Amino acid sequence: MSFSIASGPIKASTPSAFRYLSARGRGIHTLLKAVRTVYRAQHRKPQLEPVFVDWVQRFVRFFPAEPVGSLNQSHVRAFLAHLSSQPNGTPEKREQARTALRFLRVEVLQQV
Repeated sequence: MSFSIASGPIKASTPSAFRYLSARGRGIHTLLKAVRTVYRAQHRKPQLEPVFVDWVQRFVRFFPAEPVGSLNQSHVRAFLAHLSSQPNGTPEKREQARTALRFLRVEVLQQV
């Protein structure tokens, strides 16, 4: 199974390529392209694609020094707790973020 994006094909085994990527690097755009590509390949609602991409980008930038592959459940909890502490951090937004981060982990990075 492979997905095609502008910079070349992304194979199902490629998620390891994102393991060492952090928000400080330039590769975040490649990660976001992969998120878009996998999202579209699964024929999900097109209206929600920008929402998923935005939450993934916010999450990765919330931990700028951490490689994407090392971000685990405790990082997700910290990010969601941060959302809760914000004045506009509604339960709906937290659920959107949780769903997008689950998509990132399971579908894009292929981690269980």
